[in-house]
Amino acid sequence: MPSARISPDTVTFNTLISSCARARQWQAAVSLSSSMEPARVDKDAISYNSTISAFERGGLWQAALQLLANMAVSRTGPDEISYNSTISVCKVAGQWQLAVELLSRMPAARLRSDEISFSTAIDACERAGQWELALQLWADLVEASIRKDAISVSATMNACAKAGRWRAALHLLWAADALPDGRRGS
Repeated sequence: MPSARISPDTVTFNTLISSCARARQWQAAVSLSSSMEPARVDKDAISYNSTISAFERGGLWQAALQLLANMAVSRTGPDEISYNSTISVCKVAGQWQLAVELLSRMPAARLRSDEISFSTAIDACERAGQWELALQLWADLVEASIRKDAISVSATMNACAKAGRWRAALHLLWAADALPDGRRGS
């Protein structure tokens, strides 16, 4: 009986790329992504997003930005996950300016920023000691009626605390409704 040849498809490649990215094997993930076109397998949003996530493990922020730009001109345009993943790559690589710029580009790309977008950009600012920008992003998050999460509150408070702005951090905690009214001080 002849053996059947199984051809990998988009789902197969996506599974492998994601597995490699999670295992911090970014080189293997990038190699798999690069081999899709020669194998005549179409990339979808998951293919691109998984590869961008793999770039985070390698600190390859330039490659992540290039892949995001490639997505914009491909049949598969970037989505919120693409932007959030690229913002995260920039955060990890210490490229806080780029993280904030990507967040600001999302509306022009007709994408809605979410708590992940803001939390990641705020965390990038916190890591870089950019407390005023972290506070501004927090205000933007609140103004946009985006759900506040523990990461965005903590990152903004940490940015203030690192700069010796403990009152701003305390005010933020109260404003975030994280403390019951009876625990508020003056």
